[in-house]
Amino acid sequence: MTDLDSSSGHAEKSLAALEDFMVTGGYSPQTIVQRLTLLRGMGVDPVLATQADLLAAIPANVTNGTRRTYATGLRGAMRDLVTMGLRLDNPLENVRVNAPQSRKPDPLPTEVLELLLVQKPCEELHWTRLGALAGLRAAETSYARPSDLRDGGQGPVLEVLGKGGKVGLIPAHPLVVESIEAASWRVTPGGLSTRWASWARKITGHTYRFHQLRHSYGTRMYLATRDPLLVRDLMRHANVRSTEAYVQPDTSAMWEAILGQA
Repeated sequence: MTDLDSSSGHAEKSLAALEDFMVTGGYSPQTIVQRLTLLRGMGVDPVLATQADLLAAIPANVTNGTRRTYATGLRGAMRDLVTMGLRLDNPLENVRVNAPQSRKPDPLPTEVLELLLVQKPCEELHWTRLGALAGLRAAETSYARPSDLRDGGQGPVLEVLGKGGKVGLIPAHPLVVESIEAASWRVTPGGLSTRWASWARKITGHTYRFHQLRHSYGTRMYLATRDPLLVRDLMRHANVRSTEAYVQPDTSAMWEAILGQA
């Protein structure tokens, strides 16, 4: 066996151990796949990886926000290896990678969302409901199943396994319940986003992103409740600042406030 073969073997053992740790810890499938893909593409045993190795594993042709997401994932993976006793340090512990540009709310136009929600039943329609009426991300939608429905006392609730393996419970709209009960799809988050965008483009003649449905959900929930803390909880955000990036300001209320002055 060559040194290269031996090194590759050690790397795969480290990755397998890390995967077991994340699965046992309840990490979301999307998080596990993303971290393992980045580490495997690095070509270095993660137990021995330096800061330079880890930073080089982050693709160069991505947005600042995506770079930070990848860096956060790699930082978490290194932290796990330290917890597992396979590393003594975390090379990315105090490293900040290109803070993302400020995000602006980007909900679908109301007329577009209404048009999509009245289409004939199909997987893309079910996905639209889960994104627009429950605020699910593409990964959360791709893994949604009937077993995720719970009795919430006042009505059905949906258990969602979100980012970082965090579990959230949100009230389930009747159409969301209907779509979850029909869930039998087998699709990756990327495949779901691509298929949905193609479907929406055929119907509307314009290009939209699946994640815009989550922006629509955040905006609609805020307009209905005017309670940013409640919307934060519905969107399963850690803090309300994250929620603000999803809520489109109500310009009509702005005019009412101005014109209503004495």
